[in-house]
Amino acid sequence: MAGSLFITGANGFIGRQMIAIIEESDFHGESFDLGGPDILTIEEFLRKIHRLYRHTEPRVVHLPYALVKRMLSLAETFLSSMLPLNAGQLSVFVQDGTVTANRLYAKQFPHMKDLDTVLRLLVQ
Repeated sequence: MAGSLFITGANGFIGRQMIAIIEESDFHGESFDLGGPDILTIEEFLRKIHRLYRHTEPRVVHLPYALVKRMLSLAETFLSSMLPLNAGQLSVFVQDGTVTANRLYAKQFPHMKDLDTVLRLLVQ
């Protein structure tokens, strides 16, 4: 979710986190998630964004992951440069990912904003 809109629109929140990490003198390629303290699924995240922009509940269609992944993998064989995503990118919708607290996360945690606040800042 990085990008100039996100960094600028969210009052520089993500940008400040990124700068703090870069300036960290003993950062050695560790994993650090840029975000806030909220725990939610990708679907919940996308629903929040939809409600914020459209002021309605989104319509959601759940597709069988294995079938879609298989079809997309086959399409990649012939059309990989034309596809907007690949089969591996779909994994974010079915596999959990969580933040593992480390010293960088602990240092930034007091400055993190909840997701609703960040999304509201983006829409303003």
